[in-house]
Amino acid sequence: MEMKNESHDKLVQRIQHPFHKEHSLVLVAEQSNEGLKTYCNGCGELLSTPCYTCIDCNYHLHKQCAEAPLSLPNHPLHPQHSRCGLFLRQRPDHSGVYGCAL
Repeated sequence: MEMKNESHDKLVQRIQHPFHKEHSLVLVAEQSNEGLKTYCNGCGELLSTPCYTCIDCNYHLHKQCAEAPLSLPNHPLHPQHSRCGLFLRQRPDHSGVYGCAL
């Protein structure tokens, strides 16, 4: 029986994400969210699949939020701080998903 569980664990896609260093996140490809309102801890929008979920503490990220680059160096829309670039915000405010470090 243990062999079956070990092979199943190898098939489960897990990632470590800087926004949630405590535990790994597991990819959920499809899930019925009927009556369940869960929000992405990255962008704050209603969660949909595919997404990454922390089984230990109920932390969620859309797949596209988890895979978004953490920084955008030399962005043409922010040339005044091209050296440091823009960084990805967790739960962005009205000023946008990426912000300036300065």
